[in-house]
Amino acid sequence: MPIISGGTVIDGDGLPRGAFTKAGAVVTNDFAGRCRVGSMAINTTGGTIYMCTATNGTTTSVWALVTQA
Repeated sequence: MPIISGGTVIDGDGLPRGAFTKAGAVVTNDFAGRCRVGSMAINTTGGTIYMCTATNGTTTSVWALVTQA
């Protein structure tokens, strides 16, 4: 069940939606505890996009560079 917090609807797990941003390459454990598998992150310096491919939900996250086929 969604939760309303500060005027924003947050899904029941409380994790943010939308992409994370960072100046520089996204590396292992960036945004750990705040991301979920499938979360997106944007390198605002290089203009590249990453997808979270694994997380334990608290301390680890693994990111893969999204490339065009």
